[in-house]
Amino acid sequence: MKFDIKLVKWIVCILIVGSILTGVCCFLSLLFPEIDISNLSRTLIFNASFPSRSYEYPEPGIKIFMIGSGLLYCWFGFRLIAAIGILNDAIKERMFHNEQADELKRIAATVIAFAKLKFILIMLCGVFFLMAPFNVLGFIPVYLCLYLLGKILLVFNFFLKNGQVIKQENEMTI
Repeated sequence: MKFDIKLVKWIVCILIVGSILTGVCCFLSLLFPEIDISNLSRTLIFNASFPSRSYEYPEPGIKIFMIGSGLLYCWFGFRLIAAIGILNDAIKERMFHNEQADELKRIAATVIAFAKLKFILIMLCGVFFLMAPFNVLGFIPVYLCLYLLGKILLVFNFFLKNGQVIKQENEMTI
């Protein structure tokens, strides 16, 4: 079981680093549009949300979307760092302590907020700046998956809180 938890910990670490690097690449593509990473980040981040079409998207809309995405990915990466602490506690078999449920609730709230903010960013940029209002439809499955993941983490938070109560009752009876 410890191997599985360590594997999840490495996956979360990769997700954190990837998220922060994605945010940094968004900013680099705006600051240095002539380097190759700019084209790559614009392709991976912008074109994933707004596929190419017969005419060009307005440049100010692209810049607003890239700034919003950069801020959002950096925020998401830094907020997920709390997940490493929870996984370290699980590896050490130190479960059901007071801060664990609160940390898990913050992580769940972060995932839900990331899904909502990304959806809002795509919707607002698509409608007001890029004249592509129907691109929101392509993000709905991703939004729903992230939203459901956040809700599942909230259910685990409920279990952790109840585990804390049971643990305290057991310690008092012994």
